[in-house]
Amino acid sequence: MLGALIVAGHLDRVGWALPAGALLLAWVAGRGRHWLGTALAALPQAAAAVLVWRAAPAAAVLVLGVPLIVLFVRWYAARAATAADTHDDARAFRREVRDLATVTLGALAPPLVAGVALGGAAYRLPYRLSGHPEARALVLGLAAGLLLCGVLALTALLIARGRPVVAAAVALGAALSAVSPVLVVGLAVTYLVGLIPAVHAVVDPDRY
Repeated sequence: MLGALIVAGHLDRVGWALPAGALLLAWVAGRGRHWLGTALAALPQAAAAVLVWRAAPAAAVLVLGVPLIVLFVRWYAARAATAADTHDDARAFRREVRDLATVTLGALAPPLVAGVALGGAAYRLPYRLSGHPEARALVLGLAAGLLLCGVLALTALLIARGRPVVAAAVALGAALSAVSPVLVVGLAVTYLVGLIPAVHAVVDPDRY
């Protein structure tokens, strides 16, 4: 919880669920890697979780997605670890890597699409909802939570692929988005930028 405490500043004001989920995610996804690399990525992950939650309390929906993120990354890591052992033929191995990359990257798309869609919908609410002072903030908070959930899945995947420094940079971008006036836009841009090294990490057969 050190990362969450450093970011939050005061023990009595820290919500434990999101920081604990972020750090647990980083630990499980990076298990078996060097502990320093995992810790390097865990701190900005925790920072992003705390800051986004404080900027948009509705982002607490992220907690529900943490177990799914962990299962997703562990599934990918298990498949990636056996990809080279289950195929003697180079062509079959490359096909296995391609199929695995397609499924993996496809699973990262829904949070991005849903988050951006909700972010846009927040400014096009029906008349009855648009007059409610909390409606827009609630929808934007849900959008931020979905986008952050995807970003954390992305960083966990990068940790599993042995790229903790890149994962830390992506998570740091999410944390900086939380202190900007355009939270949802910042998270969406961070998500898109983080997808570039993630695609390179999971598509290249020579990296398995």
